[in-house]
Order: sequence, then structure tokens, then C-alpha cells
Amino acid sequence: MTIKDIAKESGYAIGTVSRVLNNNPSVSPAARAKILEVIKRYNYQPNSNAKHLKQQSSDGLALIVKGTQNMLFVDILEKMQAILEERGYVSTVYYIDEEANEVAQAELICAERKPYGIAFLGSNLEYFTPQLAELRVPCLLLTNSAATLNIPNLSSVSVDDVSASSLMIEYLYAQGHRKIGLIGGKPDQSRPSLSRLTGSQSAMFRLGLPFEMEKQYAYARFSLQSGYTAMEYLLKHCPDITAVFAMSDLMALGAIRALNDHGLRVPQDISVSGYDGIALGRYSNPRLTTIRQNSERLAQRGAEILLNCIENGSSAVHEVVTFAASSIICAFGLASAAPRSPYRHLELCGIAIKKRGFPDESKRHSAAYFQPALPPWHRHHGRGSKRFCGFPSQSRSGLLADPSGLPHQLWRQPLPVFFYLCGQSVFY
Repeated sequence: MTIKDIAKESGYAIGTVSRVLNNNPSVSPAARAKILEVIKRYNYQPNSNAKHLKQQSSDGLALIVKGTQNMLFVDILEKMQAILEERGYVSTVYYIDEEANEVAQAELICAERKPYGIAFLGSNLEYFTPQLAELRVPCLLLTNSAATLNIPNLSSVSVDDVSASSLMIEYLYAQGHRKIGLIGGKPDQSRPSLSRLTGSQSAMFRLGLPFEMEKQYAYARFSLQSGYTAMEYLLKHCPDITAVFAMSDLMALGAIRALNDHGLRVPQDISVSGYDGIALGRYSNPRLTTIRQNSERLAQRGAEILLNCIENGSSAVHEVVTFAASSIICAFGLASAAPRSPYRHLELCGIAIKKRGFPDESKRHSAAYFQPALPPWHRHHGRGSKRFCGFPSQSRSGLLADPSGLPHQLWRQPLPVFFYLCGQSVFY
């Protein structure tokens, strides 16, 4: 019988059980009575070694890492531990499964020892509740934002996954790709996966690209094997894709191997891009096109914020590391699928484009507007004249050509640009 078993049997958190064992007065009488009843029933005796660790001088930090194969976290850990060591702190790393509860692990750590602070690499925000404040140690989320949680002892240094993913889709579009598959984690369990999926979908809808979740999104853990399996799923359910955006480099490398095993060439047959910018991608064959995360900045700011909270009692801080176009590392894992540009064709023809605003800005991102994209061009007979609409634009603003004269299904689409071409028939 362990303290974890006592918590499970009593229905209370590990931290609450720990406070009862240490005669902490902050526990309600009902909770104390229930926990003591379970302790008496099983004749539980606290682990003397764990108690000794807790009573000794606290000079360490706990670093909780979700997943054992995320090489980005390995890179961040190496840099962060070096900074902590320079400041005189010892850190202990705890690896847990990708789908495990990291807050429960933190409660267990605090019950058995008393760290100065806790850093979480990888997290599911559903586990982070105001109860975390009861640990009474500064905590930090890395690569994920806790700004909306309003937990007083929880800071965060996150990345703008939405913008970065959108940037990669725009890059693939610029290379001529019009059917793109995605490989990523489960959005309901991984906030980074949800953010990267959101950014990818937003860019696809803005550019008028088709996207069917069931066919073009393959679930994967952050590992080579899972990337391999996800790529096989895409080949089976969406064989006409010309490019794949994997939401981690390990997934992308696994996908490349799967394509090779199926007799497909990368990038000649299917282009593959990743996310993270780990060193392994530079040595793969072909080299991997990816989005580089600033691991140095994440490690540095994470360590500085956590230590400032520990040493000075500072309030929680939330920072976002932004991305730029230069974050995309272009290598040989990506090829152009369509060198011709419809915009160049329009420019050469001297066609004037009339653009107007989206009719209802409040509904732009509504789920009701997440519809498959239309064909490249659409003819509509209405109001006595021919109207040709199409050519989704790469611009970020959602522009629309005279929506009053277009079919309802057409102007409902999210964020495309339609060209209002009176009496012109344009093909490309």
C-alpha cells in the first residue's frame, strides 16, 4: 500500500492525503476522517525513505516530461539543466507516458519530497485545475500556455503553434500543393496538436484548399513508429495527396520511411514537412523541411521565470515565443507540385480584380463555415450576366467579390478570396 493507493481508495488527491499524514490543519474534517479510515483499514505505514527525502534540504527542481521519444524536449532539457546547474540547482527528470496525468505525478513528487519548483514539458490543460495551487511550489508549463487558467503558482512559456502551422501550409501552397495530408496527435488530449491542427485548417480554408478530417488527418503519437503507421493511413484513405505536414519531426521521419517502403519517392512523389527542427532531420535522406522551434529561447526563459518565482516570490508570468517566415528550414524533403501560378496568369492578362469584405466577420471561424473548398473556378448565372468566381488567394484577409450575387453555398466559405470577373472565362 502506497500513498497513491490511499488517495485512490479514499477518492482524494495525493496532496490531500499527504497533508493528513503530516497533520496539516488545512484539510476539512470530512476528508481527514475518510482518509484516516482508509489508513487504519489497511494499516498503512508511511515510507520512511520517502519521509527522509521530504525532510531533508530542498535543493532540487522536478522536471516532468510527457513522452519518452520527443527529441525536442530532450534538446530543451539539456539546455535548461545547464542553466539550472549554473545557478546552483539540481534537477530531477521524471518521464511519464504521453497520455498520463502530469499533475497527479507532480502531487506524488511533492508528497514524497519537497522540490523548489516544478516544470512541465508537454501537458494536457484539462488536468490543470486551481487545486494545483495547493502544492505551494512555483510551477511552469513549457511549450504550452497557461495564461487562461488563472492558477497563481503556474507560469508558462509557450509557442505560437497556430501561426507556425498556418505558415507551413502557406509554404506548401506556394510550392503548388493543393491536397495536403496532416499527421498529428489527438486534439482532445494534446493542446499543441489542437493548436497546430487549428492553424493548418485555418490556412487551408483561407486558401480554398479541401480538407476532410476523416481522410486527411491521421492520429499519431510523437514517435517514428507512429508516424510510419499514420502515413500508411493517409495512403489508404487519401491516396491523391501531394504533400504531408507532420506535427513533429519524428512523425515526419517515420512517414518518409513508410513512403519509401511503399515504393514512393520523397519528394518527387509526395513531399513531407515536419515541425520542431531537431538535429536528426538534418541527417535524414532526404533532409527534412521543417519549422524550427527556438529551443534555446524556451529553455532560457523557462529557467529564468521559474527561478525568479522561486527566489523572489514573483507572480506567474506568461510569455509566447513567436515564429517568423525564417523559422521554416527548407531542405530536400519538399518539392514543387505545380510551378504555374494563377496569379501570374491574371497579371499577364491585365484583369482587374474587385475585392470586397467578408459579409459577416463574426462567423468567419464558425464551425458552420468549415466546408470543403470549391473547385478552382465556379460559374454562376445570375442577375442577367455571367459571373466567374474562384482562384483562392494567398492573402491573409478574407476578401469576397460581391457576395449578394453569388450562390449561398459559395459565399459561406471561410476566408477565401473570390475574383469578380464580368464576362471573363479564366482557366489555369
